[in-house]
Amino acid sequence: MNIEMKNGHVVEFRLHLKEMDIASNGIGHKLYEERRTLEALSESRILTKQEKIKIRQLKKQEIELYSNAWQKIINNQK
Repeated sequence: MNIEMKNGHVVEFRLHLKEMDIASNGIGHKLYEERRTLEALSESRILTKQEKIKIRQLKKQEIELYSNAWQKIINNQK
């Protein structure tokens, strides 16, 4: 999770939970890197329609991955 501080600095806040680490150390970080690389292109040029679609797809995959990990965490707490 990224949190913007009052001074505008963005920090990463991580809960080191087994399920989240498994997701992050697996495909999660690869999805993030690919999305971040595409998003960085927007600093030097306008993204193509295909690139924008790819970013949305990657975000959706990341949300699904981490939501599933979170559900595992919640279910284990019962």
